[in-house]
Amino acid sequence: MNLHWIDICIVGSYLLFVILLGSFYGRKEENLSDYFLGGRRMNWFMVLLSIVATEASALTFVGAPAFSYDHNWTYLQLVIGTIIARFILARVFIETFYKHQVYTVYQYLKKRFGDGSKNSAGILFIITRVLASGVRLFGASILLSVALGFDPLTSIMIIAVIASLYTMAGGIKAVIITDACQAIIMFGGALLALFFIYRDIPQGFQGVMNATGELSKFKIFDFSLSLKNPYTIWAGIIGSTFFTLATHGTDQDLVQRMLTAKDAGQSRKALILSGFMDIPIVIVFLFIGSFLFSLYQASPPSGLPAKADDIFPYYIVHSLPPGVTGLLIAGVLAAAMSSIDSALNSLSTTWINDFYRPYFRKNGSEKHYLMMAKVFTVAFAALLIMIAYLCKDTQQVLILGFIIGSFTYGALLGIFLLAMFTKRGNDSGNIIGMAASISTILFIKFYTEIGWIWYVMIGALVAFSVGFLFPGKKESNCSRLKI
Repeated sequence: MNLHWIDICIVGSYLLFVILLGSFYGRKEENLSDYFLGGRRMNWFMVLLSIVATEASALTFVGAPAFSYDHNWTYLQLVIGTIIARFILARVFIETFYKHQVYTVYQYLKKRFGDGSKNSAGILFIITRVLASGVRLFGASILLSVALGFDPLTSIMIIAVIASLYTMAGGIKAVIITDACQAIIMFGGALLALFFIYRDIPQGFQGVMNATGELSKFKIFDFSLSLKNPYTIWAGIIGSTFFTLATHGTDQDLVQRMLTAKDAGQSRKALILSGFMDIPIVIVFLFIGSFLFSLYQASPPSGLPAKADDIFPYYIVHSLPPGVTGLLIAGVLAAAMSSIDSALNSLSTTWINDFYRPYFRKNGSEKHYLMMAKVFTVAFAALLIMIAYLCKDTQQVLILGFIIGSFTYGALLGIFLLAMFTKRGNDSGNIIGMAASISTILFIKFYTEIGWIWYVMIGALVAFSVGFLFPGKKESNCSRLKI
């Protein structure tokens, strides 16, 4: 046990707080609309904070400092595409989902195409989200392992069990309320850490310049035309736009909280403004990595971890005063649970509404479905624990978390674009298109050097093109969107 008793009290109090907070706000959940969509009554600013907290996650808390420590600031270019994509999503996707009053975004595909498209997309989401959230869970466990001396499995289970407890008790309302609080704790902790790191650097700003000046550690823009490098300005403008269209438009994990706002206008406001709020958050975490590089270049300690992912956790545990360390650990746990809780809720939502209800128990009561939603929340938590443990020897968790989604996001995005902008496509063509998309990306991954940021764009173009070859229904239940 490496922590001071003050830090242990702070961390323990924080964990108890989120459990009680989530349980309190979820105490009146009476039906699936309340449990999965908060009755569509959530305040837009709370939704905004929840989006920010989920986007950041423990991968950002641990991975972004690791990136700038090892490399530079070119990761920041990807923020450009996330802003562009949000305006498209707000105008097209959000309007469509609210118009059709769906629980899950894949129900829209059923209305537009049929069960085959809906089921295929839902299965892809479940597989992708379990894998990607398992990686996020592992990223969060790194700090807990370093701080408390726990083995990886124990650290993983602590985070997953606590997140599943309040998610199971309170549904999406508990997720959003706790996420909003956790976003504030996470960003506050990051600012506090940045202050102490800068304070410890010999000669302050001059020490930073001495350590980084000749290495271009603060380089932001890369105008090279290489597709191998995922951190160029072109990747930031084009590749990141497609990636964000997929993550925020076809992934139930993020879309679900947008559907809890009172109307489409409030949802659009939360989505767009969350993108601008991401910018200072990313900058703070990149500064942390650059300052840590400067600090350890000037005075390298014995026992400094070899893995860049472990650098920031190492500093938190070994260099901060008692009390501050506890607050920072609470910050990374906040980042962790804000992504794990939403994943558990969205996985349960998709399974209950798209598979369990129509195929296993068609005429169950609201009470039965509510109970099963909580049962599957626990079941998916167990799956995430297993995936996270299998990742225990992984390097660069930030990049791995992105790459996993890139394999399937393009397939999903291509079919949604086909549905919203054309009258073409049917179940058979969409399934073939998604299979062709994933096969193409797997080939690119293992037989080319194209960077991961382009996978979604390429996959979307393949799925869209193949799906477009097939005729649409003569009478569609869900006409294309008119822009």
